Order: sequence, then structure tokens, then C-alpha cells
Amino acid sequence: MAQLKQETYNKTVVLVGAGMTNLQVITQAKKFHALQTQLVLLDVNSFWFFSGMAAEVLSGYYGLKDFHLDLRLLAKQYGIEFVQDEVTALLPQQKKVMTASGRMLEFDLVSFACGTISAMPEGDVPAEGSFPVKPLKNVLQIRNEIETCMELFPKKILELLVLGAGPAGVEYAINIADLLEERRPAPGWKITLLEAQSKVLPGFPKKAVIIAEKMLKASAVTIRTKSEIQHVQSNRIVLDYGETLEFDLAVVAMGNRVIDLFMQAGLETNENGALVVEPSLRAQNYAEIFAGGDCAQLKGASFSQSTQNVRQQGPVLVKNLLATLQSKPLQEVSGSKCPVQFVSLGKANALVIKGNTVLEGKWVRTLKQCWDRRILKRYRTYLT
Repeated sequence: MAQLKQETYNKTVVLVGAGMTNLQVITQAKKFHALQTQLVLLDVNSFWFFSGMAAEVLSGYYGLKDFHLDLRLLAKQYGIEFVQDEVTALLPQQKKVMTASGRMLEFDLVSFACGTISAMPEGDVPAEGSFPVKPLKNVLQIRNEIETCMELFPKKILELLVLGAGPAGVEYAINIADLLEERRPAPGWKITLLEAQSKVLPGFPKKAVIIAEKMLKASAVTIRTKSEIQHVQSNRIVLDYGETLEFDLAVVAMGNRVIDLFMQAGLETNENGALVVEPSLRAQNYAEIFAGGDCAQLKGASFSQSTQNVRQQGPVLVKNLLATLQSKPLQEVSGSKCPVQFVSLGKANALVIKGNTVLEGKWVRTLKQCWDRRILKRYRTYLT
């Protein structure tokens, strides 16, 4: 099988997935090259999409160029090899990963930042007319599908469902409503937001729930709670009590899970398939395997895997990969127990939440946009 190691390098670090933690490793490529170590980036996509901007792509506020990075260009800039392929197996004992094309990549160290995929009802697969919110590139297909339906069926009342009323479901429902209202004023469409629990934004402070419900209703989104989904079929869903709802398009935002990569490799995972790692981001019992971001579960951590906390993992991952190559002690990650979280509420509003403190308003939306652009700009400056 073809191997990626080059004769000028003594060791290889394979980066599986272009998540935020691995992106920061890429920007420090010179430090690895100085240790005669090659970096190889493996990702199924040739672009990295930023989740913070995804929902607002639907409303039309952002375009494709605003919320993505060209991974090939980034890899070329830093003298690393980019492989566009999907990892299908991890072989810890052999220190190899296998790809969908049959390629076998050997590594001295491997770092996973491959994120998550959307969870579906057990046994279901994405059906005709339904689009999971993960992978994030689906947002472009969702918007294109909505615009196509409006063009092909100008007199039809479009039936849209958003499955799941967590932050992603709320953001997508309101931003889709903004797009439809601009292109086809009501009553030319109907959006229904379905949630299995008794309220939207489960687990969030009461004030956030009240504001979100108010904004959803103002956007003409119908909220249906205590509606557990049993099956997603082609252009219809089946609820737990037998009711069926037909749709022209459904957005699936029912939570996320990690691909069955780590479990199949015999590594310890949590209930969602995330790899359990030490505070150093290293897998237990495997000194060569690291993981960060949504595909990792920090053992014993008292803080969540929020965007804010994940960003803090990147520098620690860089230091620990370098330390491992040099047989030096590892550092541990830290995080906030009350990280800042933004929720987009369309073109005129947003929420910012920290612990039980909830603020809203147009100024929060402006703050969110500045925050999002700053994150993306940080990586784009590396392409100059």
C-alpha cells in the first residue's frame, strides 16, 4: 500500500479531521518539521466549515466564502500533505489508519479532530428530503433545496420540519424563516419545530427558553414539544404515538454522535462514541493516540466541550504532540465551567448565555458576528 512518509522525515503525525484543535497543529507545522516530523492532514472534505456561522448562511446573511477555509491551500501553505479521504478504521496496535479508498496510513502519532455526525432515530438513514445539520456542508444543500422548491413550486405551501429544538434546531428554524419571509412572504410556507422534551432549548436557563419561544413564534414557526420521533422516512416522519407528518424538506437536528471508529478499535468511548481521553488529550493506554473537540470526552472534566473550551485545547495539543516526540512531560487542558454560548435568533436578534446569565438583543447579534469573524480570521491570516 502507498505510504505517506517521506525520506526527509523520521516520523509522521497524522491529523484525522480538520477540527479546531488540529487546525492549530497545522499552523505550528514548522515546529514539527524542526523535529524531522511530517504532518499529514486527512479529511473527507477539501473545505473546513465554521459551525458558528452555519445557521446564518441559511438566512442569507453569510455566503459560502464567508464561513469556510480551503484545506488544500492551508496544507500547501504549511508544507504538509493533504489527503482527501474518509477514515474507516483505526488500528492502534499497528499504528495505522485505513481510508475508504483502501489506503493505509502509518503514523508515529495520530490526532483526531473529526467532530460529530447528526444522530438519527435508531435504524434510520437520511431519507429523501431530509438533511442532517452535520456535516456542516449540508447547510449549503439545505439552502439550495429551499430555493429550488420556491422556484419550481411558486404556488405551493412549502411544508418544512426541523427535528430537534436544541440550539442548532432553534437557530436553523428561525434563520430558515428569515430566508423564506424574504423570498416568499407567508402564508406560502409553514415551518414546524419538533422536540421530544417539554420545551425548546432543553437544559438551558428558563429566560433563554422564554426568549427563544418568543422569537420562534414571531418568526411564524410552529412549536410542537413532547413529540418524540420514531422514524424519518421519505418526505414524512412518524411520531411515537403513530401520527405521521409529511414534509417537503426536513432538517435533522436531533443531537450528535461520533462515527463508530473508536469503539470498533476497542478504545474506551462514552455513550455517543467519543473517545475518552486524559486531561492531556491522550487516549488511555495508547501514548500515540490523541483526540480533541467534539469527538473526545475528557475524563473527569467538570466543564463542557463548548466552542470556547475546545479552542483552548488546541495549544495544549500542539505542546503535547511535540512533547511526546521529545519524550517530555505532558500538559493538561483547562476550561470554563460556565463557557460563553451564543444562539442566533435570526437577522435581528441573538442570545448570549453564560451560566444562568442570559442577554439578548441586536447588540448581542453584532457581538456574535464579531466573535465568529474573529475566529475565522485567525485561521485565514495563516493563508497570506
